[in-house]
Amino acid sequence: MPDLSVIVVNYNVKNLLENCINSILSASKNFQTEIIIVDNNSFDGSPAYIKSRFDGYNDIRVIENNVNHGFAKANNIGASAASGRYILILNPDTILQEDTIDKCMNFIEKRNDIGILSCKLVLPNGKLDLACRRSFPSSSVAFYRMIGLSKLFPNNKIFGKYNLTYLDENSSYEVDAVCGAFMLMKKEHF
Repeated sequence: MPDLSVIVVNYNVKNLLENCINSILSASKNFQTEIIIVDNNSFDGSPAYIKSRFDGYNDIRVIENNVNHGFAKANNIGASAASGRYILILNPDTILQEDTIDKCMNFIEKRNDIGILSCKLVLPNGKLDLACRRSFPSSSVAFYRMIGLSKLFPNNKIFGKYNLTYLDENSSYEVDAVCGAFMLMKKEHF
């Protein structure tokens, strides 16, 4: 049984997907990992391309949907095929640093109180992807964001609550919601 099943939903982004897979392979050297690509009926030749680029990798599987099921259902399809103790939902445009899986797996294995773990997501321009941590979108939280107070006062605990911009981006803490780009959880929690 693998330690980790990485599920990546793809739709017409074969080059980004190839980079993502290469980063997973580099970052998962210390764990037995299977990679499950769920292709949502791409028309760019993604499944054949990925199969040819990673021929000989027994731990990489491509599931080809004959219709675009969307992100959630495609992840459910991947999870039903997963055999790892942990599941990592990962976007195909994500590039993992070499220590990302080590740090996240070690952190989650030490704690029994984590439902889903995400990590700091950094955009290509080097800035924090604010979507990686959020509060529940109550009407007041959404209102402050919609009228721009969250942008004007990002360090204020009331106005900056939507994306928790008042928290240190280099610290760990409990949040209400994480971005679907990187979600690590025990399979039983999925």
